[in-house]
Amino acid sequence: MKRLLGMGLVLGVMAPLAGCGWYTNVPAQIHIKSVSPSSITVNYKEPGTGAKALYDATISDAVLTLAGDPGSIGATFYTVSVKFTDGTNGSNGNPGAATGLNDQAIDMSFRVEPSVFREDPRKDELGTKNWEDGKLIIGTGQMSLGAVVNRQVLDYGFKRTSNVVTALVTLSGYDDAKFPATVTVNVPITFTGYSQ
Repeated sequence: MKRLLGMGLVLGVMAPLAGCGWYTNVPAQIHIKSVSPSSITVNYKEPGTGAKALYDATISDAVLTLAGDPGSIGATFYTVSVKFTDGTNGSNGNPGAATGLNDQAIDMSFRVEPSVFREDPRKDELGTKNWEDGKLIIGTGQMSLGAVVNRQVLDYGFKRTSNVVTALVTLSGYDDAKFPATVTVNVPITFTGYSQ
């Protein structure tokens, strides 16, 4: 009787795990695949005569790409929090906050799809001669990081004392199993060209 009870307990624990199917990573296992280019550049043109308080700036965007580990469920991010540091040391030895730049909170919706194994990769047209290459479909998502450069950052760069500010960008949301999901990336913002 004890043996039957023990077997029932083991089967009861294994049943939910067997139901996971293609997904083996719960909660979602999502990592940064790339930030391209590696920094955001703000370039200021020299103002015309008599307009030294005005500026014209061009912003080069950076694209963040996230990817799931094999078997990971997907996730949706709903907020982006941004803190700015200028490379100086704060009171605790960590990089100090950039003076005059407030933290940002941006509402958005950004999805990273699940990374799944195909049941039979040969069933689908893969566009390659080797069907083994298509066994895994990596879920990815891309987001433009240019939105972190707001008017306050542009003003800061025009009157800069430093040519680089780092944006600590944190994406927060939930995976498909409703577990909290968070990804953090440091993005340098480089100021070039004219300064006041």
